[in-house]
Amino acid sequence: MPRAFIAIPCPENLKNDMLEIQKKIRDMGGFKFVERENIHLTLKFLGNVEDEAIEKIKNELKFLSEIGKFHISLRGIGAFPSLNYIRVVWIGVEEDGILREIQRKIDNRLNKFGFKAENRFHPHFTIARARFISDKNNLMKFITENKDKWFGEFTVDRIELMESKLSHKGPKYYVLYEFKLKC
Repeated sequence: MPRAFIAIPCPENLKNDMLEIQKKIRDMGGFKFVERENIHLTLKFLGNVEDEAIEKIKNELKFLSEIGKFHISLRGIGAFPSLNYIRVVWIGVEEDGILREIQRKIDNRLNKFGFKAENRFHPHFTIARARFISDKNNLMKFITENKDKWFGEFTVDRIELMESKLSHKGPKYYVLYEFKLKC
């Protein structure tokens, strides 16, 4: 039973700056950093999915291949759920609403399989999960000072149905299916 999600992969050239941010916050708390090869933007987390449902989900998501390529920009560092209670450190995404539209369509199409719609979709690339914060003031200051930091932009040319396999070394992600976007 695969643990599945739908995501946009991050281009290699943009990951370097994300890894630099990880280095800068390393001593401010106990973090579990997202490995370079695992950095992505989640459009929908599906959880554990029956093997036979994967094919149905894949068929339902074929509409993604009809979407044209689009651009997104990476700007700003932030935290969930808030700066006062940091559990996730992320890189923000600026876009013209297409991600929210795609995410809404995914929700609508997968609703028939029992997947609940996302209440609040905030597109981002998670770079770290905090187990504890040892230097909250400096971490808050660092995030605030970098809330508008420009990381670059890229053309989204595919959306992937992914599987996450958990191990004691952390998750490993595998592409189950790739939806190439139109030119």
